[in-house]
Amino acid sequence: MVATRKYSPVFMLKSAAPIDRFQDATHRQKEAGGAAREWFLIVNPASGSGKGKRLQPKVERAMRQAGIFGGVSVSRGPGDLARIAAEAIGLGHRRLALLGGDGTANEVLNGVFSQEEIPTTDIALGMLSVGTGNDWMRTIGMPKSLEEGIKALARGNTRLHDVGQVWYGAPEQKLRYFLNITGAGFDGEVTRRVQGWKGWLAGRKLSYWVTIVRTLFDYKHTQVAIQLEGKEHQITALSLAVGICRYNGGGMMQLPEAAFDDGLLDVTVVGKMSTLEMVFRLPLMLDGSFTRLSSVHTFRTKELRIRSEPGIWLEADGEVLGCTPARVTCLQEAIWVVVP
Repeated sequence: MVATRKYSPVFMLKSAAPIDRFQDATHRQKEAGGAAREWFLIVNPASGSGKGKRLQPKVERAMRQAGIFGGVSVSRGPGDLARIAAEAIGLGHRRLALLGGDGTANEVLNGVFSQEEIPTTDIALGMLSVGTGNDWMRTIGMPKSLEEGIKALARGNTRLHDVGQVWYGAPEQKLRYFLNITGAGFDGEVTRRVQGWKGWLAGRKLSYWVTIVRTLFDYKHTQVAIQLEGKEHQITALSLAVGICRYNGGGMMQLPEAAFDDGLLDVTVVGKMSTLEMVFRLPLMLDGSFTRLSSVHTFRTKELRIRSEPGIWLEADGEVLGCTPARVTCLQEAIWVVVP
């Protein structure tokens, strides 16, 4: 784990009695009353082009009515979600409800892993999705409806979920945890460009699709070395997806066979193809059938290393990281998540 960070108190956080231990891989939490059922709400007000901020009062009311509201804290900017999560845990909260999108979940996850006092297997995350892509919730099956999501929090059905680790950059590598998928090459470049959007399209799904099409016409394939299971594969690659869950990019099924609790990373590498072929093959990514193309390579492993010259951009759960080289590993059943 990374070193423990020390933070100052967060406004609106309140202490809570620790909940009962999570016991089974699929179970229903005991509803012993009081804090045992409460969820601490972490809000990303910028998520979904401001939906997080607009819907916060509605979500709070619904959680209070369901008897599961255990406090709230609102992010003040980039990096603040991780700080809030770590401090909430320090104050006794073990159930964290997230109002946001994939990026919100990723930042909170990294906050959970930034502290070392409480095992991550004592923590549960519950997603209330208002983001742009909402890809993680597609694999775990959480409903799009906030009302249904709050009902799922109240039921308290949880499963243990794997967590990925990606070390990236050189000469000193940084560490990032992820719940869904780490992308490299084309995926990383698209994510980098999307985050540069300004104006009314910023933060909207249309900006992602526009960026995909634009990038298809000017992105260059890169020679990539992938090391896994004791072998090195040299591939002229367009993109790489390495992950735990199945979807990224707002509904693209990049890893159709992935399971979020098997302790393994699924890997899809899209090899060399012409721009015209890329355009025509793009719809096949919606149902995962593109993995049957001869230019696409799939693997399954516990760990892999990626090298390229020049370096290619990396992203994790829709958050831009940096460039290769990178090493990706998987922590099996490392945190609890709410399922329907």
